[in-house]
Amino acid sequence: MASDITTVKLLSDLGVTSVKFARLKPWDWGQQLSNIIPNKEEIKKVNEKIWNIEGKYKGIKIMGDVPKSIEDQKVPGCNINVGFEIQPDGNVLPCRIFEQRVDDKIILGNIKSQDIFEIWNSEKAKRIRSYSKRLSKRFLCTKCEFARFCSTNYCIAENFIKFGKFIPSEEDLNKCKI
Repeated sequence: MASDITTVKLLSDLGVTSVKFARLKPWDWGQQLSNIIPNKEEIKKVNEKIWNIEGKYKGIKIMGDVPKSIEDQKVPGCNINVGFEIQPDGNVLPCRIFEQRVDDKIILGNIKSQDIFEIWNSEKAKRIRSYSKRLSKRFLCTKCEFARFCSTNYCIAENFIKFGKFIPSEEDLNKCKI
């Protein structure tokens, strides 16, 4: 973690106003590296250390890959509510996380053949944004001791990658491994 503190200090000195640390996830790209994926306790410890760095440097917000509190994760701050990802081929995705599992369900359009405002205002884009807003008002994994350190409760992209749907069912949650 000392190197992370050094990194944060350097970024702070350069005028960066926010830093987000993210971990490797055990699906798609991460499946090949499953032997180095952190377990629940390691994820918890790393995020707690990241949260402890916050406040040591003025003017810089430091985030782990999960919100610091349950209240923070209920804030609809998902990037899909304010923007989207444009891929090199022109395909528009709700956010960059969806790059791990691109299919027709999440491609909003293509800027090579459509107006960007048309894509943003499409029924598909509105529907996907509505999932994010709905998810931010629910706390899905009430029985899981790890719920505070898991994105299932607030990230439709990670739910889509893990479960193939934006908001997982109770059955999906029972099979969840992280």
